[in-house]
Amino acid sequence: PPHISGDFRLLFNEATFHFPTRMAVHKRMWIRECSGIHALPEELCVEELHIERCSKLQQLPRRFRGTTHIDLVCIPADSFPAGVEGLQYLRLVNAPNLKTLPLPSSKDLDMELFCLPGLQEIDAPSGSSFRNLFVSCCDRLKRLPEGLNEIGGDLILSRLGQLEAIPPRLRIEGDLRIISCHRLRSLPEDLTVGGSVEIRDCPGLRRVPEQIRASLV
Repeated sequence: PPHISGDFRLLFNEATFHFPTRMAVHKRMWIRECSGIHALPEELCVEELHIERCSKLQQLPRRFRGTTHIDLVCIPADSFPAGVEGLQYLRLVNAPNLKTLPLPSSKDLDMELFCLPGLQEIDAPSGSSFRNLFVSCCDRLKRLPEGLNEIGGDLILSRLGQLEAIPPRLRIEGDLRIISCHRLRSLPEDLTVGGSVEIRDCPGLRRVPEQIRASLV
C-alpha cells in the first residue's frame, strides 16, 4: 500500500518485491536481508529508514520527505540522494559502491561512515556543521568537506589511508581523534578543539599547532 499509518517491516525475505513510485510511512521503515528488493520508492516519506543486508538494492529514493534518521548497512547502491533536508542522523556501513555523498545544509547532524572503500568525496554546503562526525575505513577519501566549519561534539577519523587535509578554520567543541591516517601531513594552524586530542599511528604528520599539542592525551 502507498500509505502506512505506523511502521513498515520487511525481514528475511527472498521474494521479489516492488514498491510503489511514491510511498508514505508515517513512522519507521525496517528492511533486513531481503534479496529480492532492487529499488525503493522514488519518493519516500518516512521518519526513520533502516536497511540492512539487502544484497541487490541498487536504487535508493530520489527524494526523501520528513526523514530525520537514515541507517544503511551492507547495500550495493552507488549513489545517495541530494537534499535530504531535516536529516539528524546518518549511518552508512559497508556500501562499497558509493563514490560521493551529497549532504544537505545542516546544523545538527550526527554522521557515522564506516567501510566505504569507494567513497571519494563528501559534498557539504559552505557553513555546514555537525553534532558528531565519525569516519573510518574510507580508503579513497582525501579530504573532509571544504564547507565544514564546526562540530558541536566529537570528530573521529580512523584508518583513512588517503586523507591529506582537514578544513581550515574548523572548530571542534568536543574531542578530536585521528588514528592511522598515514598521508595526513599537517593540521590547520587555526584549528580549535574544546576537548582532548588523541593522535596515533600518523607517521606523515609533521606539523601540529601549539594549541593542539597542549590538548594531546
